[in-house]
Amino acid sequence: MCLGVCSNGCATSEDMLWKLEALQTFVFDLHWPDEVFAEHINQRLRTLSTEMIEAAANRCARRHLHRITIKSTEVSK
Repeated sequence: MCLGVCSNGCATSEDMLWKLEALQTFVFDLHWPDEVFAEHINQRLRTLSTEMIEAAANRCARRHLHRITIKSTEVSK
C-alpha cells in the first residue's frame, strides 16, 4: 500500500490489515445461526474493509504526490 517509501506507513498498513483479518475471523467464528444476518454481517465487513484500505491508499498517494511536488519545486529553483 505504501510501496516501501513511507516512513511508518507500511507498519500502519500491516497493522490495519491484521486487525481487519482478526475481525473477519472473529465474526466468522461466531457461526451466526441466521444465514441472512450472517451474510449481511459478512458483506458489511467486506465493504468496511474495502473502504478502509481505499482510504489508507489514498492518504499515502496524496502524501507521495505532495512530496514529489515539493521536490520538483525545489529542483526548479
